[in-house]
Parts: sequence; C-alpha cells; structure tokens
Amino acid sequence: MSRARCCTAALLYSLTNAPLRAAVAPAAEPSATILVIPFARNGDAPEWLSFALAQGLEDRLAQDASVNFLSLKQLDAVLRRRDIRVVDASDPAVAVPIARALGASDVVVGDVRKVGERYFVGARRIGVLQKRSPRILHLDAVPEQLPAMPDRLAARLFDLEPVGAVTSSAAAFESAARCAMDLVRLPLGPRAPAKLPVPGDDVEKACRAAIAADPALGLAHAGLSVILAAKGDTAGARREAALGRVGPFVPFAWLADSSAVRRAGDAAAARRLLQEAVAQHPGFLHARGYVLEDMLEGCEYEAALQELDAYLARVPGHPWALAMKGKAQARLGRLDDAVASSRLALQKDPGDPEILVELASRLIDAKKLDEAEGVLREALSQPPIRPLALLRIGYVHLLQKKLPEARKELEQALKGAWREDEARTRGYAHMDLARVAALEGKPDEAVQRLAAAKAEGSPRALPCGEADLASLAGREDFRKLCPEGAK
Repeated sequence: MSRARCCTAALLYSLTNAPLRAAVAPAAEPSATILVIPFARNGDAPEWLSFALAQGLEDRLAQDASVNFLSLKQLDAVLRRRDIRVVDASDPAVAVPIARALGASDVVVGDVRKVGERYFVGARRIGVLQKRSPRILHLDAVPEQLPAMPDRLAARLFDLEPVGAVTSSAAAFESAARCAMDLVRLPLGPRAPAKLPVPGDDVEKACRAAIAADPALGLAHAGLSVILAAKGDTAGARREAALGRVGPFVPFAWLADSSAVRRAGDAAAARRLLQEAVAQHPGFLHARGYVLEDMLEGCEYEAALQELDAYLARVPGHPWALAMKGKAQARLGRLDDAVASSRLALQKDPGDPEILVELASRLIDAKKLDEAEGVLREALSQPPIRPLALLRIGYVHLLQKKLPEARKELEQALKGAWREDEARTRGYAHMDLARVAALEGKPDEAVQRLAAAKAEGSPRALPCGEADLASLAGREDFRKLCPEGAK
C-alpha cells in the first residue's frame, strides 16, 4: 500500500529550474545556525515588544549571508506541537532542547521589563552544540529608541556591523509587531491547506497602521499580504508581498509572496520565488525547507536528495534534514539507507518525538512493523500526544488488519489534529479510516471519509485502486471521487 502517489504534473519540475546548488556554493566551514526566542516579559512590558525584539533580531540576521537563521514561524510550529507557550520558551531549560530539535548551534533568550518610561532588555546567546560561556548583555531604551534595539542586540551578541533601525517610527515598529505576531501560525508552505482562516480585523488594522506610519516597512506589507491571501485576494496579496521585498531582506515577505503565487495556481513559480530567496540569503532555512517539501510532495526524490546534501553541507547533522533524507531514500527504494539516515537524525536529537515518528515511518516502509510500533509507542509516551504518531500507529494496525485498534487510533489522531497546519494529518486519517470502514463492510462511511480526505487536500491522489477499497467499486458516489478506481 504505497503512501507516495505522484501526479504527472508534479514530475515535470526540472532540476535546472533555478537549483539551489548552482546559486550557492557550500560554506567552507559550517555557519552558525541561530534561533531567537521571544523575550520573557516582566512587569508591565507589553507582549508585542517581546515579539518585536525577536522578529527584529531575526530580520537583522537575515541581512548577513554568513549565518543561518530559523524563523519564528518554525519556532511556533515546534512549540505548539509540544504544548509549550511562547512565554515559557525563554527559559534556557526549555529553549536549548527546542533549539537542538531545530538544528540550531546558538539560541538567544532574554527578558524585557518596563520601569517608568524606560525599557530594560537582558539577552543571552547560548551555545547549543558547543559548551561555552553564554554571551550576556543588558540594554535600555526609551520608546522612540525601541526600533533600533534589534540592531544593537545583533551588534553585541554576534559582532555584526550596525545597519541602523529598520524604521525610524516607534509607532510603525509597534504596529508591525502587532500585525505579524498573530500570523506566525498560519501555514504558508506547499502543505498548507487550500483555505486559510482569515485573521481578525484588529490584525489587519495593525498591518495597515504600520504601513501608514512607515510605507517602506516590509514586515507590515508581508503581514497584509498573508491576510489578503486568506481572504482570497491573491492579486492584492502579491502586490503587498512585492512591496515587502523592496529594500532590506524580509524573510516573511518572500514566504508570503510564494504562498500567494501557489494559491493563484502556479506552484512552479512559487518554488522559484523561494529559490530566489535562498540565492540571496543561503541561510534562510525556512525557505530551503519549503523547497524540499515541494520536491518531496512532487515525488522528485533524486532532486530532493541533492538539495538535502546541499542543506546538510551548510548545516551538518541537522535532524530534520537527515530525517527528510531518509524519507527521500525510502521513496527511491533505498530502505536500509533510509532507516540509517533516520537513526542518525535521532542520534543528533535523542528522544525527539517527531524524529521518532520519522524513524517509525521508515521502518514501516521497510515492512518492520513490530519495530515501528515500538518506536511509535516511545513517541506516544511523551506528552503531549502527537496526532501524527497516532496516525502512523493506526496505519501499522491497518496493515496488520487489526481494525478495531486502527479505528480507535485514527479517530484519536483526527480529533487531535485540529490546528491550521495539520490538514495533512487529518486528510491521511480520513483516508485510512476509509480503508478501515471498507474492510469492516461500511461502504457509506468509506466514501464519506474519502470525500473528507479530498476536502483536506491530502493525499494529493486518493488510493482509489487499492485492494482495501475494492468493495466500493460500482458505487456512483465512489465513481465521482475515484473515476479511475470504480470499474
């Protein structure tokens, strides 16, 4: 029962379509890979400032091609998977394991407090891969000086040359943070659902207020782009994203533009935008990850392996990249190599539940179901329970024809996968529940589940011709969903 069914159009992507290898030579020595966590708030310090300092420092790092940086969107995804609040993540005991899971060599944590009319910021740069004394600094500012704070932090924490504040307007700085902080959780990559939830009016008002205060502020244009795309205005979204890409390099603007283009139906152009972003900044790991996801979704496994090698040349031992290398190897039938890559990923971040799920998936590919079940139970033993782990153990039991167990686990996975970025998990859960229902002699439910999987957009191609669904052949409703499988 193959999990990887490719549509013909996906195979038309070319290796010569702006390949990352041609644009970027691997670094002679590994570059620093930096994660910035929103600063803890003390006293009357506002939430927007905690986010603004982290986002501003991320955007400042994005001006220097010598470093790799991880985005707040990537951080948010990991925190939500682990039920960790952003306000708790600045604790080094939490931050360092999170940074290790994201492949960071350095993590920045800190705190901000307000005393009277002044803001006091403490920051620490902590080595994740190498034990060394943290670099610690303390800064303070009055409100009109806050826009310059990220540049000051970058200069002191990373010895980067000052480039100046991203805006001279304290009002624009605040409004842009209020605009972007509620948008980090919206998925913008190749696996994003067909329809995004529309943010509240207050978020759009904040984006527009930031633009009114400083029309050149790229982060605000990027935020407005995402909102317009969620509303279905892809042309307006593209215009705002283009404005966000004028001037300093704003990572969020590139992600927003690529997402808008994809929603307009041009997946190839969406990928080219991401590749152009990486050509400008080789350390933009979020964009690199989306390119790789796109290749894996399009079944371009040889191309994905080459790009993963380029990724790993820049960030050696990156756990996610090693796990994805295992996935690509498995799809090419290199099952022993796939399991080995996944085990190596787990060595880099021992016990990581997401990597455990990837290892289990490769063991399933290798038909080592009992071992895969043991690995999945280890992943499920770590709170909170991951819907993806439930999905995979339900699939193991489906393959073993343990239908009651499979149904229970798949329904739990479906119930738990409620977030915007879990449409793929929901889709596969519905698909596997369709198989369970068909095998249980419940054809009406089976067809309903297939329709639900199609509505989620995952998988790209329903398993219409597979033996588990053979009992549905001849039904009109099944024929409409699966004309190639209803014979």
